[in-house]
Amino acid sequence: MHILIAEDEPSLRENLQFMLEMEGFSVQAEPDGRSALEAALRAPPDLLITDVMMPHMDGHELVRKLRENALTTLLPIIMLSARSDHKDVRQGMAMGADDYLFKPYQRDELLQAVVTRLARSAQQTMQRNMLSPAQPASLQLDRSHLIRNGLQRALEQGGFQVVYQPQVCTQTGGLAGFEALMRWRHESLGWVSPAEFIPVAEQSQLIVQMGTWIMRTAARQAAAWVAQGHTGFRMAVNLSAMQLEGAALPTLVRSVLQETGLAAHCLELEITESMAMQNMAQTLSNLHACKALGVKLAMDDFGTGYSSLAYLKRFPLDALKIDQSFVRNITEDAGDAAITRAVVGLAQNFGMSVVAEGVETQSQLAFLRGLGCPVFQGYLFSKPVPAVQAAECFAGYAGLQSQGAGALG
Repeated sequence: MHILIAEDEPSLRENLQFMLEMEGFSVQAEPDGRSALEAALRAPPDLLITDVMMPHMDGHELVRKLRENALTTLLPIIMLSARSDHKDVRQGMAMGADDYLFKPYQRDELLQAVVTRLARSAQQTMQRNMLSPAQPASLQLDRSHLIRNGLQRALEQGGFQVVYQPQVCTQTGGLAGFEALMRWRHESLGWVSPAEFIPVAEQSQLIVQMGTWIMRTAARQAAAWVAQGHTGFRMAVNLSAMQLEGAALPTLVRSVLQETGLAAHCLELEITESMAMQNMAQTLSNLHACKALGVKLAMDDFGTGYSSLAYLKRFPLDALKIDQSFVRNITEDAGDAAITRAVVGLAQNFGMSVVAEGVETQSQLAFLRGLGCPVFQGYLFSKPVPAVQAAECFAGYAGLQSQGAGALG
């Protein structure tokens, strides 16, 4: 799915593009309404996200002109505004906007709005196509049905891909590990964002098979790198709620380690706060069983959920991951800086490591290094990449290490 962004503030535009590309979307970002209009008419996107206040042509005028053109009259549009003003919203809706987000927005709010608008657009397209018997039958199917069937075929035919995002030592520039992430290209829908296909996989319970596949694939890749002489890194794999709540998780982990020959301490399992709170008894049982096998455990998106310190100390965790929504503005926002500082201090007091997500600038890295945050990941070094490109990170970091920490900042 291709998304067009119109945003004049460079940092906001880059952050928005980063968040969407992390979810597997194809993204084009333009700095004003005029250039966004030209891009949309040249190659109509699947979705437009536009700021309200921009030079040359503001968001309202951009929406009006798009609605007047036959190529883009039905284009789904989300508007971004710094003001939660009802007059502003009414004006945008009158011009033809479909949805509004108010700054500052959270990543989950953005992704929910994007997925909702794309799904609604697909449903409307399906309804229109059903009125025309000449349209291909595949276009008459509900998008979620297409995705569900496509996921099943991908499992059977090997249609998924794994990309790896490097995790880096903030002090030395050395490679600390990788996070394995799943990507999927549907035969007719194109690239489908994990934010869209993961919920469908959870509803259809295919998520357990997908989780098993990515754990085996990532562990096998890590074992291959170790066999090539690369050591001292971990491979992080995200768990689903169904995996964490099921009784088969420790058996799966044991099986994967035996099949691949990967040392247990090289595998890290990631959970989220909200996931951990759903079934406390089973979660604790599985985490302790996996910990007994020797694997590492990390809590992802820390600070965005609802766990308390009383619960946190019961989890046998090795690391906390600071969500990118806090890291994004740590050098400008005192609140985000305070939260990040508190998480690093908390992890240190609990004897845990910390990984900061979404690091994009040298100033963010310098701030994290000053706090004593040991590991970061983000576009400052690399986006998630296929295994062949990921392997180049070993050599790349060797060069950075020889130059010292100053090479990173």
